[in-house]
Amino acid sequence: WLPVVPLLLGGDNLFALLPASWSIDLAQRFCLEYEERLAKVVKDLRLGGTRPTVAAAVVICKANYPHILAHRQGEELLTQAKRLARGLEVHPNPNRRRRASVLTFTVVSGHAIEPPSSENRPCYRPSAAPYFVRPEQGEAGLAVGALPQQRLKLARLTGKRRAEFERIFDDMTVLPEDQVESVWNRRCKALLNRIRGGDQSVDEDVEAALQQLGGPKDEAMHYWRYFDRPFNDGFWGSGFADLLELWDYCYDVSKSLREYEEA
Repeated sequence: WLPVVPLLLGGDNLFALLPASWSIDLAQRFCLEYEERLAKVVKDLRLGGTRPTVAAAVVICKANYPHILAHRQGEELLTQAKRLARGLEVHPNPNRRRRASVLTFTVVSGHAIEPPSSENRPCYRPSAAPYFVRPEQGEAGLAVGALPQQRLKLARLTGKRRAEFERIFDDMTVLPEDQVESVWNRRCKALLNRIRGGDQSVDEDVEAALQQLGGPKDEAMHYWRYFDRPFNDGFWGSGFADLLELWDYCYDVSKSLREYEEA
């Protein structure tokens, strides 16, 4: 049983209300359940080997935020998710074509920063969204399930250190292109050294999260990776920035809150 209240339901479209703290995990579980049940229907009706997929968007906002605005933002996010899914289906390289369910999200706040973009250079974007529901897409993106997993592992990362990481990621969006790599590498290294001086186990967990949600340390830009997206939408990004933004909304519904307090 999942604590979800349907608000609008029509055809294969669903607009529902759910608790923010577990919203990412609940959305992923819903997508997996949808895939499995619809796959069974397809099999029972002998409709061929087409794999059912779903696109989902999570809009995290206050309880008094107008539903019509949340729905509008959700529709915009769904367009992004469907663009990625459809792009993979018609990828120019036949070996990279696949069907995949996609999930993306936004946190409604008054200080959102638009990432820089250019048609002439890679975009450094403090995000990895949209995400995939299943961990099988390789260079195209990350599995959204990695976010709740890392949230539990990093439960002891203090608010002060999270704020320092957030500040670095925010600064990446306004720096000139030729300064992004050097500034990030220097400031990230300094912050990791400060964390290392406190609790070595926390430092190891943070570095592991930076690598899983981003890339290896030996990249030109440490712990970032290139997400090779269809339609020339590729960019350099890091899911660690998403984890920081979703920190209070990334609990695993199968875990007790006590596990986060005692971790």
